[in-house]
Amino acid sequence: KAGQIPAAIASIQHALSIDPKTPGLQMLLAQLYVDQNKPDSAVIAVKGDVAADASNKTRDAAFLVSLGGAAYKAAEGTKQPADYQKAVTLLQASDEIEPSANAKFFLGVSAFRLLAAAAPELQKKTATCDQAKAAGNYLTMINTNMPAGGSVSPETAKQILGAAGQYQAFVDARTKQLCK
Repeated sequence: KAGQIPAAIASIQHALSIDPKTPGLQMLLAQLYVDQNKPDSAVIAVKGDVAADASNKTRDAAFLVSLGGAAYKAAEGTKQPADYQKAVTLLQASDEIEPSANAKFFLGVSAFRLLAAAAPELQKKTATCDQAKAAGNYLTMINTNMPAGGSVSPETAKQILGAAGQYQAFVDARTKQLCK
């Protein structure tokens, strides 16, 4: 509460080293990592909470969906790929813990935004194999998650799946050219 987040994190980590199953401590740590804009560390803490007590997985997955949805909405404001990637990190972790239509929907939409941002870079002569593979991964995320997440917004899902299909041939061709 005093804004001393690094000290709080250190205290919680020490307490967890003594008893990793202390109820609620991993989630408090996760929230502190979120406050520090460290989604990867927050995911690790949430997974630690599930490992300490598997009965928490529904709550923990919902926590990550909430964070992922908020990250997606923030990314819609900035339009920055790094912000969409933050949403993807949180939503993938939620879906690993306990799959949900909301996680899959926001994951599919975030992956589509990342694909749309990657496509112009793939058109450049300086495009790399890694960029082509990343675009292919975004397509896979869309095609895997959007059908199951489509119940959240069927019209949006239909539009994204249709648009993703139009990217497929281009991404495949660039991957073949760049990844010899």
